[in-house]
Amino acid sequence: MSIKTKNTTKKASSKVSSKKKGKNSTPALKIINLKKEVKGKLLVKGLDFEIKRGEVFGFLGPNGAGKTTTIRMLVGLTNISEGDVFICGHSIKKEFEKAIAHVGSIVENPDLYKFLTGYQNLKHFARMNDVDKKRIDEVVELVDLKHAIHSKVKTYSLGMRQRLGLAQALLHRPSLLILDEPTNGLDPAGIHELRNHLRKLAHEENLAVLVSSHLLTEMELMCDRVAIIQKGELIQIQNVKDFTSSDDEEREVTFEIKPIDVAIRLLQEHFPDKEFVTDNNKLTLMIKHQEIPKINALLVTYGIHVYNIQQNTKSLEEKFLEVTEK
Repeated sequence: MSIKTKNTTKKASSKVSSKKKGKNSTPALKIINLKKEVKGKLLVKGLDFEIKRGEVFGFLGPNGAGKTTTIRMLVGLTNISEGDVFICGHSIKKEFEKAIAHVGSIVENPDLYKFLTGYQNLKHFARMNDVDKKRIDEVVELVDLKHAIHSKVKTYSLGMRQRLGLAQALLHRPSLLILDEPTNGLDPAGIHELRNHLRKLAHEENLAVLVSSHLLTEMELMCDRVAIIQKGELIQIQNVKDFTSSDDEEREVTFEIKPIDVAIRLLQEHFPDKEFVTDNNKLTLMIKHQEIPKINALLVTYGIHVYNIQQNTKSLEEKFLEVTEK
C-alpha cells in the first residue's frame, strides 16, 4: 500500500522541492512519546527518536515488536493513542495535510494498475499531486526504469514493481521516504538494486529514508543508523558501525606475525590474563579496539614482523540477537 497526497498539499509539496538541496536543521521525522493502545493493551510504548535528511534509518525488531503499527501511525493509517509525530516540523495530529505532504511511502505493497504501463501508472498518480511530465521522467531515471516504463506492469518482475512503487512515492518530491519491508519477495539481485537506489536517494537527493526489514545482513549494508524495538519499546539506537564494533567491547583480533614463538612469549609476559590461539604464523586473542596499536607497537619494538592485523567484529545480526534475547 502506498500513501498518496492530494491536490490540497500542492503548496506544501513545492515548499519541499525548494528546500530539498539546502541545509535544514529541522529533523525530517521526530517522534515524541509515541504510544498505541488497543483494547487495553499497549502495543507501542512511548517511542522517542528522530531522523535527519540524508540518512537511511533502519527500524528493526522481531515479529510482533510493533514496527508496522508504528509505521501505520507515522503515515496516518492508524490513530495515535498518545504522543506525537512531527514531519519536517509539522504535527501529524494537528497539521496532518502539511505533514503528510512531505512523505512518500510504501506500506505493504505498492498500489499499481497491472493492466496499465508503468508510465501510465505514474501519470495517473501524478495528476493527484499536480506533477508535470518532467518530474515523471526524473523519477523514472532515479529508479532506473527507462527501459521498461512503457511496458505493462503485469510483465514486470517483483523488483521492477517495487521500483515503480518507489518512483510513485517520489513523484511529489518528499523529504521523508517510509518503506515497510520493501525487500519482501525480492531475489538477491532485486535486493541489491533496491539498496543502491535507497542509498543514492538519501545521500544524493538529501532524503531521509526509514526502512523496516527482517533482513539484518542487508540492513547492515543499507543503513547509516538503526533502532531496535522489542515488545513495543525502544531498546537501542545507534550508528551501524558503532553498533557492530563498539570500542568498549572485546573483539577477536588475529595478528599474522614472525617469529610467532617469540611473539607468544612476549605477549604472555605482558598480558598474562589473555588466552591465545595460534595457527601457523597467526595468533588470535580477544582484546579491545584501543589495545590493538599497543600490541602492534610492542611486537615491532621487539623486532617481530607484523604482516597483517584482522578484526573479527560482530555482525548486526549477532548484535540484534544479543539485544533481543536478553
